[in-house]
Amino acid sequence: VDDQARTRNFYLREFHKTEEDQEEAVFREVVSFTPDPLPVRYYDKDTTKPISFYLSSLEELLAWTPDVEDSFNVALGPPECRQPPLSSRRPRTLMCHDMMGGFIQGSAAQSPYSFYHWQYIDIFVYFSHHTVTIPPVGWTNAAHRHGVCVLGTFITEWKEGERLCEAFLAGDERSYRAVAHQLVLIAQFFRFDGWLINIENSLSLAAVGNMPHFLRYLTTQLHQQVPRGLVLWYDSVVSSGQLTWQDELNEHNRFWSLLERYLPTHSICSLPFVTSFCLGMGTRRVCYGQEEAVGPWYHLSAQEIQPLFGEHRLQGDGRGWVKMHCCLADAWNGGSSLVIRGLIPPEVGNVSVRLFSLQVPVPPKIFLSMVYKLEGPSAVGVALELTTGDAGSCHVGGISALSAETSSRRSPRPLRVPPTKLAKWVGRCGQQLSGGWVQSCYEVNLRGCLLQALFVNFSRPPGSQEEENFICRLGEIQVVDASSLLSPLPQVQAVTVSQVHWQPATSEGESGAAGLRLSCTLHWAYLLPHVRCFRIHCCQGSGEPGRDGRVEFLVEPIPKEGFLVPRAEWGRAAMLYSTPRTFRVQFTVPLSQSHLWSIPIGPVSCFVSSGS
Repeated sequence: VDDQARTRNFYLREFHKTEEDQEEAVFREVVSFTPDPLPVRYYDKDTTKPISFYLSSLEELLAWTPDVEDSFNVALGPPECRQPPLSSRRPRTLMCHDMMGGFIQGSAAQSPYSFYHWQYIDIFVYFSHHTVTIPPVGWTNAAHRHGVCVLGTFITEWKEGERLCEAFLAGDERSYRAVAHQLVLIAQFFRFDGWLINIENSLSLAAVGNMPHFLRYLTTQLHQQVPRGLVLWYDSVVSSGQLTWQDELNEHNRFWSLLERYLPTHSICSLPFVTSFCLGMGTRRVCYGQEEAVGPWYHLSAQEIQPLFGEHRLQGDGRGWVKMHCCLADAWNGGSSLVIRGLIPPEVGNVSVRLFSLQVPVPPKIFLSMVYKLEGPSAVGVALELTTGDAGSCHVGGISALSAETSSRRSPRPLRVPPTKLAKWVGRCGQQLSGGWVQSCYEVNLRGCLLQALFVNFSRPPGSQEEENFICRLGEIQVVDASSLLSPLPQVQAVTVSQVHWQPATSEGESGAAGLRLSCTLHWAYLLPHVRCFRIHCCQGSGEPGRDGRVEFLVEPIPKEGFLVPRAEWGRAAMLYSTPRTFRVQFTVPLSQSHLWSIPIGPVSCFVSSGS
């Protein structure tokens, strides 16, 4: 019997060989409807899904210690590399948003707020009016994927805030140092990047005198424990201790529509680079052109790298134009795609739109792929273009801007068939895919170059003399070091099932028959630097009264290169469960159904219904 057996169940772990000669962990459970022991701070009491949390008092902050239940809230890692780096001496852009809800695994909101202008900002503050706000893991993952640092909020306000500040600031240094140590520990554990300190109440002379010492000590400790850590002070209290706000945004300052042209953009500086333009939300879920589920969803950890948005006017008489926006109406992978609309006037042969700014030293051979489809009657040509510069002209570490004379636009030739060595990864090159999508592939040999920008080019059809209106939907862009595709893949290992929870449920079918709802937590081992996300396949089983039903979980890794991994490399586990004799149980989830989650993943909820 497993050492971590649930007290309400007989819990046994075995290992079997599958038909594909893979090792499969097998767990046994007896269905029981005892109250769920999961702590309400970390799990929703109705669904058992993991939730974000906050700390409401000084006592809670000082008492907090890392707990195993906190693991669902831990971000994947530090911010990705970008150019110019946050530490460079230049203007930086911060966005602070007052948010609600912290859905670790997303929600089914009809109209969620999804921020995707990451390329224009440097710092994101997750703000709320709780004393200590820990950024929800979805926001931290999305920001870090774009190289943006994330700050939590430490706030005091009103009379209660005055009392709290007196408690830790008006005394000796031990009190404010204890608070600083806890804030550093929280940021380090949850893998976000620092704190906004927001004191919005008056301070006594003793408290305001210690405030600079507290901020200085907190900053020093954070820099020691969190790489590139950051502490910001919200300028609302003056040196006398009086509460006097020093700055504001108001109705005269419209945000992104007017700011975009003035903000410095940021460059991607590492490979592989893959994006499906997913906003982390949608009205359905799509996997490689195949619709898997219909209904609204919102899950920021699934947000992919977003392009540089903007409107482009062609030179000349001004008739030509190009616009782009994200669209939920169709997707190749995830919940959205990028729609590019434009008009090519008769005197112009083609137009190129910059999608991404890059500062990437190019390996000897790169592989590029674009999945797209044209909508409407237009027959314009669609191709990827890239801009390269002489890497010898760049300052390594803080890469300087290249002059126009050192840059060149390149239009690689599409591959009709994939390279032999890469065929198992890119076997769909040049083919018509499901849903009307087309994949174009390119192989480029470059030496001593710096990849600077990625464009999509639209050219008028041969022989056309008329103005060309076009609508193109981009589903995915890939830029990969070709040599990385030849390396062996790690296998998902040590899949385990824990925190099993059963609930009576009613089927959504017409019969309204009683059934079971299963919630559980999956754990597995995998090298995170190699993975983009995981897909969890929940496969159905069947059972008879007094006999075992079967639920099978398959863990499919999606590598950062974005290609499909052979099934032999997936992890797997099965649960055999015994049911009360009043139930004849069958799984209602189709064998083919699966769900795309960004790691880390929480409890998997499955519905099991009874038959007649």
